[in-house]
Amino acid sequence: MAKKVIWLLVSCLMALSLIMASCGTTEPTAPTTPTTPTTPTTPTTPTTPTTPTTPTETGKEMVTDSLGRLVEKPKYGGILTMVFTSSPRDWDEAFQPVWVAWGNRIACEILLQGDWAKGPSGTNEVGFTTNAILFPSFATGCLAESWEIVDSETMIFHIRKGVHFHDKAPTNGREMDAYDVEYSLLRMVNAPQSYNHLNYALGKDLKSITALDKWTVEIKSMPERMSRVWSGYVVTEGWVIPHEVIEKYGDMREGINSCGTGPFMVTDYVIDSSVTYVRHKNYWQKDPFHPDNQLPYADGVKSLIIVDKSTRLAALRTGKIDVMRDLLLEDREQMEKSNPGMNWAKEIPQNWRYAFRIDTPPFTDINVRKALVMAIDRNAIMNDYYQGDAVMLNEVCTPCGELAHYYTPLEEMPAETQELFTYNPEKSKQLLKDAGYPDGFKTECICVATTTQHVDILQIIEGYWSAIGVDLTIVPMESGAHASVIRNKTYKQMTTGSGNPNRPELFNKYQWGQEQNYSMINET
Repeated sequence: MAKKVIWLLVSCLMALSLIMASCGTTEPTAPTTPTTPTTPTTPTTPTTPTTPTTPTETGKEMVTDSLGRLVEKPKYGGILTMVFTSSPRDWDEAFQPVWVAWGNRIACEILLQGDWAKGPSGTNEVGFTTNAILFPSFATGCLAESWEIVDSETMIFHIRKGVHFHDKAPTNGREMDAYDVEYSLLRMVNAPQSYNHLNYALGKDLKSITALDKWTVEIKSMPERMSRVWSGYVVTEGWVIPHEVIEKYGDMREGINSCGTGPFMVTDYVIDSSVTYVRHKNYWQKDPFHPDNQLPYADGVKSLIIVDKSTRLAALRTGKIDVMRDLLLEDREQMEKSNPGMNWAKEIPQNWRYAFRIDTPPFTDINVRKALVMAIDRNAIMNDYYQGDAVMLNEVCTPCGELAHYYTPLEEMPAETQELFTYNPEKSKQLLKDAGYPDGFKTECICVATTTQHVDILQIIEGYWSAIGVDLTIVPMESGAHASVIRNKTYKQMTTGSGNPNRPELFNKYQWGQEQNYSMINET
């Protein structure tokens, strides 16, 4: 059966999500082990040779992997078909951040990557539902074979030998080296037109990026910024590209000009239609669980761009696509009826939150803020709106494996903190009275009009707050206008916003005037 992988992403007041995998009815075109990981890795556990294949009663060929497990033999061939809701906004990281230049995610690579051997296919120490590369214990080398922290302001990356760019003009498959790393990272740092993080967050604090020789890169930063060199942006962004492409075309903004070292190479791009990739035949990496196997397994990848959700669901239902994200709970219910063979898993996405401007009355009074928080029945929202598929986040990070050492469960928090997450409308009324608002007050909250869950949750909150005398006006806005308003802090009293709870170096979201400081907290 062809494996289908579907990602169900559910944003909520707390933060939760589901991931889904489904099964079709045809013979496989891709292996059951991870077919085309966007961050494939080298193993951290010792490898052992695989045993000869053995047919089982079901006719499947089985082998022993490097962890000693008897697993189905991976198969080569086939095209992995994915679906996206819009075209890449750009293809060049010097002009747009990597998350909107998604077309290059399987074509270009960075210095480090998540350690696949520690993921769900391996020891399952980390789920990779977050950017686990940010944690050294879950990271391994990609274009950098190894690295070292020399002192408080110096990191050294030892560049992997034998890595080749795609076999296309103008590089024609030449070997990548430290000078390419230096060129690519400096291009990002010095790109004033981009909101890439190397420029935005590190440009002023990086002292130097230098290729000491053909296989060694030194990065020097202000000591207080070294954590961002690691977990922020040098290792998670900064695709390494060949200078010849920029010299020939001026930039890499045309998809067909994309060139990197990744497992797949772009061969065709039709805007608002599809991106076509073929296997990088000279790709450097091998499967950590089957070390004799060269990656990738699939012959190619097809990324379809389908704006209409019903069309995407129909394509999934009929087996025309293999990977899908951003489904809602009701979509899962319908899909389970029409395609009962689907399997579902979960992930926790970026969280959704509302924020009071604490520099503006009545939210300058902590009793008002406590009253509004305690007036919301979170358990009811989780059980009713999200049908139980939710988690309540009581702090800035999520309760996943890679963040377990940061996360403190609500039941282990101080009693006064636990109380804030308890539904208590009577105490809310008393707190408002104590703050001088016995009859409540009027307020408003801006949100993105097209984000259904945000509007839904605000409407639920509106009902809860109405019960304690607070009249909430919901102000839906177009996403671009909403982004401009929160960036410039011109909203009157409240806003909604998304935040990444999986970036420990961003736990302090209020430093150097970050956009995420929705509540206008003044730390001085």
